[in-house]
Amino acid sequence: MSESDEPKLDFSAVLMSSVHDIKNSLGMVLNSLDETAALEPDEDSPLTEQLKRLRYETKRVNNDLVQLLSLYKANNNNFSANRDYLDVDDFFDELQIEYRPLLTYNKIELTTECQAGLSWFFDRGLLAGVINNVLNNEVLYGRDQVVLSAAEEDGQLVVRIDDNGPGYPQQMLSRSEARMGETDMISGSTGLGLYFSMLVANAHQNGERKGTIKISNGGSLGGGCFAIYLP
Repeated sequence: MSESDEPKLDFSAVLMSSVHDIKNSLGMVLNSLDETAALEPDEDSPLTEQLKRLRYETKRVNNDLVQLLSLYKANNNNFSANRDYLDVDDFFDELQIEYRPLLTYNKIELTTECQAGLSWFFDRGLLAGVINNVLNNEVLYGRDQVVLSAAEEDGQLVVRIDDNGPGYPQQMLSRSEARMGETDMISGSTGLGLYFSMLVANAHQNGERKGTIKISNGGSLGGGCFAIYLP
């Protein structure tokens, strides 16, 4: 058998399979942390505080793995949105339950605002992943107020996350969509979170219209503003 006839290892496929297994294991860890936290009646005890921190770090890593899997699928033309018709206010309520303990632990107030009676076709898991990424960044870079809002604008569902922090750096604001996945050698930020958000937005398509994202400074709280538009 010549070298050309020998089977070759698809390392990227093996790596992604391992990432998927790790993600599932972290999901089990998250469930165990929630069960352990439920056994502690004192929400202000040192144990509860440590569990909240552990849950945040585990959730953050799990979200990074979800993004890696999504980017791998996109690179292999296998990334798509499984959209359902969902009540946006109910969706926000679920996010509030999940993230309020973490944000409260980090002394960040989360407020939600949703247009009355708003329902839309979107992939719940993917949109939750986008919002999760932004909220995790709020813990790292934000200040103490975050507003999560949704409304219909020009035939699109627009979900915004505003904060009262320092805002996005100019180099990020000027980066085009095509360059959102590039590595910033100065700050060390890869921009993969924004690139993932862009993929999620683009995967939501209605006719010839695709979703988009936009980042800006100012917003309702004077800090950074992230917005995703889904047709």
